Amino acid sequence: MVPEVYIQWIKMIYYGATSHVQTAAGQSKPFRIKTGVHQGSMLSPLLFITIMDAVTEDLSDSLHGLSCMQAMWG
Repeated sequence: MVPEVYIQWIKMIYYGATSHVQTAAGQSKPFRIKTGVHQGSMLSPLLFITIMDAVTEDLSDSLHGLSCMQAMWG
């Protein structure tokens, strides 16, 4: 289990995050980032792996096999 203080720190890092796009014509207006992990952040791979591990664990706990064309696996 992740301590609540760490979760709050991560929320603060991601809350209100913005970016812009640089093109030959200039820089775009800032836009809000609503999904994903920050590209280039050292924390991003850990966050991604942690979430994917939790998701796959929940899925494997809820699935009891896979049925396909009358065959059953699992």
